[in-house]
Amino acid sequence: MTFVVRNTGKIAHRLSVAGAGLTKPVSTPTIKPGTTRSLTVKVAGGKLSLWCPVPGHAALGMKTALKVAGASATTGGAYSVPTSTGTDTYVWG
Repeated sequence: MTFVVRNTGKIAHRLSVAGAGLTKPVSTPTIKPGTTRSLTVKVAGGKLSLWCPVPGHAALGMKTALKVAGASATTGGAYSVPTSTGTDTYVWG
């Protein structure tokens, strides 16, 4: 799964991803305003947590969860996406 992160804001951010079979969290380098970064992770089924690790940003709401499952997944408060080896695009920031 590839996250394409476009910072449309006015301050720098990052994206961290954990869970769904990852052995440890992975993060993008700093994403300056007006720039885009990609983060590719190989995930299994389960809960995937995403957040901005810049101090204070997650506490301000820059966090979410995705449920990685098969095509029959249903949405229930978090985003549900099929397990994929392709590119899925998510905008963050």
